[in-house]
Amino acid sequence: MIKPTTLSLSDTDFHDLFLANTLKVWYAVSVNPLLSLPQSKQGRGITDIAKSMIEKSDTINNFTVLEDSLRSVFVNRPLVTQSDRDFLITSIHALRMSLEVQGAFVEYISTHVPYVESDSCKLLFQIWLRKFLAEMMISMAHICKAVDDAHILPKGLSDTDQNVLYHICGYLIMKLKSVSFRFKKLKSAEMIINCVADKVPKHSGHFVEEYTKWVSKQSRGGLLYPIPDFYLLVREFDTVYRQIVTTQHLTSESLNKSNLQMAIHDSFMVKYYWGRILEVASCDEHSSLPALDYLIRLFLTIKGFAVARKERDLFLTKDGKMKGKISKKSQSLRGKLKGAK
Repeated sequence: MIKPTTLSLSDTDFHDLFLANTLKVWYAVSVNPLLSLPQSKQGRGITDIAKSMIEKSDTINNFTVLEDSLRSVFVNRPLVTQSDRDFLITSIHALRMSLEVQGAFVEYISTHVPYVESDSCKLLFQIWLRKFLAEMMISMAHICKAVDDAHILPKGLSDTDQNVLYHICGYLIMKLKSVSFRFKKLKSAEMIINCVADKVPKHSGHFVEEYTKWVSKQSRGGLLYPIPDFYLLVREFDTVYRQIVTTQHLTSESLNKSNLQMAIHDSFMVKYYWGRILEVASCDEHSSLPALDYLIRLFLTIKGFAVARKERDLFLTKDGKMKGKISKKSQSLRGKLKGAK
């Protein structure tokens, strides 16, 4: 298995994951409700192919051309920094555009499913590759034990930070819900809101459950409990922000909201968690983009105020204007959390 000091796959690990995740993808495609709609002839054709491939799961070992192509993307490739993740996305995109790989996929399917349409195979190739990537990322997250599975934290995030971040997640959802009624472009946000939060915690067994306790303590019935994927999405917002904005070296460029928004949008893990949320909500990427934009902008506004306040307090402390005041007990959420330790 993978060594604890690395975040990359060995050849043996990849082969095992390729077989397991390919079968998972065939099953996910076969039960996808959007592909099973009566009016979607091509969709029904794709689900029929997936069902046939499940029945012939023993043939996955013969899927060597695509396995070898993906092996060069995943095996012995680090997945630690943002540039590593971006490189993975670039490599996957290159595979999607490769006529050679697509041709091998079509040939493989045609060999095992008679009378299949070439156009259906080509569309299935794109669906299969996207879902396979998602399954691989889940598998790698479970296998890579560089840190304890219950504490996969970005550097610098304490338990207090994560409690605050979880509370912010609920606030983001409530704000998105309130504006979705006023703006037509955010209409699809209603579908997302219904899937990403509830008034009671329902994700037992996940490490995020630990951060629901403070919300439960403070709530009088109106606070929301985001699902783990939404919390992890917002945590990726925070990770990107921390990578660019450092309080030791603040500049107009690092604090530029447009640049920060673009960096968050381009983050591989943001795309990954947002894709998982859209899959649960049965919402397409295009119509949901305004909702993601709103969430990112609101998050950056919150972080901007926090940084500005911290810098102001630091300036006043150095200037001697806050002497005798800095020891005053904080009434903020962060202050209460620190006092509860």
